[in-house]
Amino acid sequence: MKKENISVPKKGKNKFPIVITILFVISLLLSIGYLAYNIGFASNQPNQLFLIINSFIMVIVIILYGMMGYATTNKLRQILAIMTSFGFIVLVGFNLLVTTNILKLPTQASVPDFSNKSINEAITWASENNIEFEQEYAYSDSYPEYQIINQNVLVGSPLKDLKKIKFVVSKGPNYNEIVILPVMSGWDIEQVLEYIDSNFLNNVNIEFIINDDIERNTVINQSKNGQIRRNDFLTINFSLGSKGALPEIKLIDLKNKSLFEATLWLKKNGINYKINYTFHNNIKRNYVISTDNQPNTMLRPFETTVNLVVSKGKEIIVPNLLSMETNEIVDWIMKNNLKIEFNDAYHETIQYGKIIRSNYKEKDIIEENTLIVITTSKGKLTLEQFNTLTDLRNWADKNDIELEEVYEFNDTIKKGNIINTYPGSGEIIKTGDKIKVTISNGKAINIPNFVGKSKDYVRSKCNEIGLSCSIINDGYNNNVAKDIVVRQSKLSGAKVIIGASLNVYISAGKAPSYSILIQENWWTSSITSSDAGINMLKAKLSSMAPGVTFNFVKKASNSLPPGYIHEDSPIKGMQTYNVNANQSYTIWISN
Repeated sequence: MKKENISVPKKGKNKFPIVITILFVISLLLSIGYLAYNIGFASNQPNQLFLIINSFIMVIVIILYGMMGYATTNKLRQILAIMTSFGFIVLVGFNLLVTTNILKLPTQASVPDFSNKSINEAITWASENNIEFEQEYAYSDSYPEYQIINQNVLVGSPLKDLKKIKFVVSKGPNYNEIVILPVMSGWDIEQVLEYIDSNFLNNVNIEFIINDDIERNTVINQSKNGQIRRNDFLTINFSLGSKGALPEIKLIDLKNKSLFEATLWLKKNGINYKINYTFHNNIKRNYVISTDNQPNTMLRPFETTVNLVVSKGKEIIVPNLLSMETNEIVDWIMKNNLKIEFNDAYHETIQYGKIIRSNYKEKDIIEENTLIVITTSKGKLTLEQFNTLTDLRNWADKNDIELEEVYEFNDTIKKGNIINTYPGSGEIIKTGDKIKVTISNGKAINIPNFVGKSKDYVRSKCNEIGLSCSIINDGYNNNVAKDIVVRQSKLSGAKVIIGASLNVYISAGKAPSYSILIQENWWTSSITSSDAGINMLKAKLSSMAPGVTFNFVKKASNSLPPGYIHEDSPIKGMQTYNVNANQSYTIWISN
C-alpha cells in the first residue's frame, strides 16, 4: 500500500517587531508609575479616588493591548481585541460620567474660593472645620468693605492637613487717597453725582442757591478743586434758578429712599426739611421711614417744611456673646447686618476657641453696621524651650510678656545663650507674669595685677586671656621706670566677660630737668599788653623746657608796662632756674 504524506499545519509564530515591544514596555511602565503615584503621592488632590480608578483602568487597557500583540492564535487575538475595545469603552465612559457629574465619586474636603465673599462666610467655614484663621485688612476700590480679596491657601487644597488660613479682607476705599478734583462750574447735577460716586468722595455737601443768571441744577461754584483727599469736606453749590420761577411741586414718595437721595430731591426743589432718627426693624439704616406729608401733597418752595423720619436700622440687643460658640456669633452678626473682627490671645483658664471678651457686653443696644470685636482663646500659653536670647525676646514681644534679664558667668554655656528661665520651659504663663531669664556671660576672666609689669607684658597677657586693653601714658614718674604700669582702671581679681575693656596706665619715666633763663631782649616794641607778653613767653619757654607747665597770672604793676614780668613774680627775668617736666610754675605778668 502506498503511504500518503499528510501535512500537519504548524503553529504560526507571531513575529512582533522589537520597536513595538519597546514601546509597549515603556507604555506599561509609565501607566503603572502613574497609578503608583496616584496611590502614594496624590493624597493632596481632592479627587484622588477618581485618579486612582482612572489610572488603574488605563493599566488594564495597555496590558490587554500588549497581550493581543503576543497572541499565538487568531481566536485568542480576537478575544483580546474585544476585551481591549471594552476596556477603552470603560475608560472613556468612566471619564465622561465623572466629568458630567452623572457619576459622583467621594472627594476629599478641600478649600473653597472665598474671593468676593463676606468675611463672615469665611469665618463660619473656618470655625466649622476647626481651622485657625487670620484676617489682614487692605484698602480696595474694587471690593466692598468686609469682602475677601484673596486667601493664602490655594483653592482646592485638601483640608486634612490644613491648620491655619489667612484672608485678606477689604477695608473698602481708602478715603485718605488723593484725587484730582476738576473745576465743575457749568456741570449739571447728574455729572457731579457720577463723579462723586466713581471717585468715592464721601464728605460732600450739596447746596442749592437762588441765582437769576445761571440755569437751574447747574454748578455755580465749589469750595475746593485740584488735589484733595476723598474724605475732605467739599461743598458744591448749584443754582436753583430764579426764586419766583420755582413752581409748587408734588411730594414724591420718599419712603425707602436713602437720606442722601431724599434730601437732594428736597434741596433742588427749594423745600425745607428736618430729620428725626429712630430704630426700624424692616427699613435699612439711613433710609427714610416716613414723612409727615403724604406723597402727592403740593409743596411750596421756601415755605413748606418736610419732616423726615430716618431709620437707624433695627434695634439690636447684644446677647451674652461670651457664652456663644464662634459660629453662633457669626450667624448672629450676619443676621443683624453687623461687622465682625476676630482677635485671639492666650488664656490660662479659658480653653482654646472659647470667647475671652468682646467690645460690647450683654444687653447693650447697638445699630446696624456696628463693629463687633471678639477675642478668642488660644488656650494656655506655655513657655517654649529656647536656645538663644533673641528667640526668647521675639516670643515675649509677640505674646506681650515682660522679661527680667539677669547675667552671670558660666564655664560651659556660651556667652549670650540662656542658662535657665523661671518659670521653666513647659510651664504655664499667666497674664501679667514676668519671666526671669538667666543669660550666660561666658567663662569669667580674672583681671590680673598689671602694676609694676612692662608694657609688652600687658599686651601679651591681654591677648592671651581675651581682654581688650588700652595702654595709656600716665605722664612722668620719678619713682617708676618708663613703660612700666603705674595703675589700672579695674582692680586685680575682678571678674569680667571676654572682650571687656581695661585701661592700663604706664609711666613715661623720670621727668627731665631744664635750665631756663628769661632774657630781657625777648621784649620788643610789639609787646604792648599782658596777653602779648604771655603769648611770647609761652612760645619761648615751650621750646626751652618741653613738658613743663607754666601758669601765667596777670597782676597790676605801678612800675612796669603791660606784658612784662611783674616785679614780685616767683620767677623773674635775667635769672637762671632749674625746672622739671612733671611740675608747674607760676609767672606773674604786669597788667
